[in-house]
Order: sequence, then structure tokens, then C-alpha cells
Amino acid sequence: MNLDISSNCAIHTDKEIEYFCKDHKTVCCVKCSIIDHRSCSELVDLKTNENSALEEDPRDFIEMLRRIEEFLMNHMQTNKNNIKRLERRTNEIVSTIKNAREKGNKLFNVIENYVEEKGRQLCKEESIKLNDLNQECQCVSNRTANQDATDQL
Repeated sequence: MNLDISSNCAIHTDKEIEYFCKDHKTVCCVKCSIIDHRSCSELVDLKTNENSALEEDPRDFIEMLRRIEEFLMNHMQTNKNNIKRLERRTNEIVSTIKNAREKGNKLFNVIENYVEEKGRQLCKEESIKLNDLNQECQCVSNRTANQDATDQL
């Protein structure tokens, strides 16, 4: 029988599961074996002891398989939860961006309306001033023309 132990550690996700701790009845990676299981009396190397595990007490082997299965099921559930959390967070970010865009568009609309209103108001005021100036110029021109006409008489 050949066991395929190729799942990664739940704590050190960059490390493969390589050991089974009989004291704690759990699987672990190299880092966990050094950090958490240093004082354990029975740490089985799954890679080198695959076949010898079959020769030991079948109950221990079955328990080891049950723990491995439990670990893998927990690992799969954690992955599913992480995917859901990632999808939820992505939706939150997209929503935040949409809200920011809407607020930005509203602000630009307010600014645009303000600038347009002030521009039209300024244009109207300046048009009135220029029309007044044109009328004054016309009056001066008329007076000058009248003066010329009077001078020619």
C-alpha cells in the first residue's frame, strides 16, 4: 500500500505534512515537529515509514489514518471558508470603489454646476459692463460727430 501524503501543513502552508505524532495523534510538518512536538516520544516519519506503519498495531494505523482524514477535512473546510471570505471581501472592495466613484461623480457635478453658474454670472456681469461701455462710446462718438457737424457750419 502506498500512501500519498502530499497535503500542506495548516500552520506552515508552505511545508508538506511529513510526520504523525502518536502522542498528540496528529499530523505535522518539519517546522511543527521541531517547534511543537520536540518532546514527543513517538513522531513517525510518514515518508519513510509508510510500509512499516502497516506492520504496527492496526488500531494505531487506523487512528493515524482517521487523524489524517480529520486534518484534511479541516484543511478543506478552512480553504472553503477562505474562498468565501475572499469572495465577500472582493465584493466589499468592488462596492467601496463603486460608492467612491458615485461620490466623486456627485462632487464633480456640484463643482461643474458651480463653475458653470459662476461663469454665466460673470459673463452676464461683464456683458452688461461692456454694453454700458459701448453705449458710452456711442455717446462720445455721437457728440464728436455733432461737434464736427457744428464746427463745419
